[in-house]
Amino acid sequence: MARKAVTIAVLAEHLGMAKGTVSRALNDYSDISKATKDKLARAAIEMGYTPNRTAQNLARGVQAPKLHLVRPTPKLAAIRGFYVDGLGLDVLFEGTHDSDDEGFVVGAPQCLYGIEFKKSSRLSNEWTQREVFALNFCYADFHKWEEAVIRMKTAAFVQVACPEPSPVMSSHTFEDPDGYHISVQHTARE
Repeated sequence: MARKAVTIAVLAEHLGMAKGTVSRALNDYSDISKATKDKLARAAIEMGYTPNRTAQNLARGVQAPKLHLVRPTPKLAAIRGFYVDGLGLDVLFEGTHDSDDEGFVVGAPQCLYGIEFKKSSRLSNEWTQREVFALNFCYADFHKWEEAVIRMKTAAFVQVACPEPSPVMSSHTFEDPDGYHISVQHTARE
């Protein structure tokens, strides 16, 4: 069974604070004391609190993701390492939209997509080896692209040949733990 997500409400109840106080402290409002912010920061770390980026974006008037891909995987920990530690995506949501499933949603808060990974033991290496799956991450900013490529190489993720190299963009392709080909591309848009 999936572990219940640590939310602002859970933190508030645990610390005996109002949800509004917790929210304001997490968002570094100046009317919240340093002592309260420090106490909350320690509790958030101890309890494994992860900000709900979708809720933050909604509060800021940023639209929720328009594209939501759902992908089953038997390798949640390895997938998290690849997409979060390697590609540098944020965990937007812990759990899945199906309350009984273990998983998480990754993306970038400023982008209009999210990728949900759901735990599934029904997949095997035979399934991923039947055909090559590709997903492209395009960076307009050269430095962000370069940082992503360096993170992927430093983490020793398997680099594979790009099936269709482009003369107008720089690209490095890596294989994720399920055999998907993930292309990290730099597209210079004017």
